[in-house]
Amino acid sequence: MSLKQQLKDAVAKQKKARDITREDIVKNAAAIQRSRQEQKDLSNRPH
Repeated sequence: MSLKQQLKDAVAKQKKARDITREDIVKNAAAIQRSRQEQKDLSNRPH
């Protein structure tokens, strides 16, 4: 494998990793918001 090809592969892997982490961050943010909303609903509910 040429050096150029290795570099291309490394860049592609990094790009893919960045996309995955971005997706995870979005998913986690949505999950956190959902659980916060549920907690708010629980605390607002009359006992």
